[in-house]
Amino acid sequence: MKTYNSFEDIHGLDDGAVVTIGVYDGVHIGHSKILRELQSYAAQLHLPSVVVTFHPHPAAIVHPDAVPPLICSLERRLELFEEAGVDVVVVVEFDQRFRNEEAQEFIDRVLVDSLNAKAVVVGSDFHFGRDRVGDVEMLRIFGEKRGYIGVSVDLSYVHEEQESGSGQDDSRKGGGRPDGKVSSSLIRELVASGDVEHGAKLLGRYFELSGTVVEGHRRGGPLLGYATANIAIEDDLLIPADGVYAGWFAAPGDRDYACAVSIGVNPTFSDGEAVSVEAHLLDFNGDLYGKRATVKLVGRIRGQEKFSSPEELKSHIAMDIEEIRRVLG
Repeated sequence: MKTYNSFEDIHGLDDGAVVTIGVYDGVHIGHSKILRELQSYAAQLHLPSVVVTFHPHPAAIVHPDAVPPLICSLERRLELFEEAGVDVVVVVEFDQRFRNEEAQEFIDRVLVDSLNAKAVVVGSDFHFGRDRVGDVEMLRIFGEKRGYIGVSVDLSYVHEEQESGSGQDDSRKGGGRPDGKVSSSLIRELVASGDVEHGAKLLGRYFELSGTVVEGHRRGGPLLGYATANIAIEDDLLIPADGVYAGWFAAPGDRDYACAVSIGVNPTFSDGEAVSVEAHLLDFNGDLYGKRATVKLVGRIRGQEKFSSPEELKSHIAMDIEEIRRVLG
């Protein structure tokens, strides 16, 4: 997969390309539908597939006071594009030019002149151009004049429970959430509330937190008897609700280890600490400092609690681990 940071640097698209555009934060199941359609058209037309994505998030320009946390890092996003078979990715910095560019100008400058698009595949709710006036219908209309096909992909989803045809009350399925369109916003809402299980269904994989293992307060092993790996998470990434989670810990070159993940401010010891992400590996003994690691969150065991003493906390950790072993099988 080739990656570019400027349209001017792109080469190899003289015969055309099949293009999709979007932030693609999370690369969720809706995004995966678009990418599959992208690959299908690329195969039919014998052309390379191209993803145009944005980093940082466009909200940093449009709504600087309400920039959403990212579901996954740019590095992870690129890995997921590559896994989907994408040929070319253009990582664009969304700036004032993009914000103020008229929709028709965007079509001509980006899709036609820069990418030589022969097909443009987007979600059914895609909008672009100044004040978001451009939509799928505009893409189709201008495509007929500019020589490309405009393709929209339905992003609606159905909960697994409803697909089973159990006949139960739909309002109680999927945590009371009705069928609808999968979106990064919905996934952020779910994960931020601690519902990583539901978030995983919409992502198509476990919600992940990645970072470097750094030195923490050194309370886990010496004081509590449960050594933890303190993972430094990038500031712009989404952090789930405080609590204890069952998960899998992956470090480069190693297998995945079952783990208990604590997210929060460690209220038993201090109310003034910053939020930390600490993983206790259930069946591991070794040095992880300095390693890049990922925790995949399977489910939330309980919320964060303040205990009266380290001994009481230690007792609850033992119960948490027992429950986590059960959850992970």
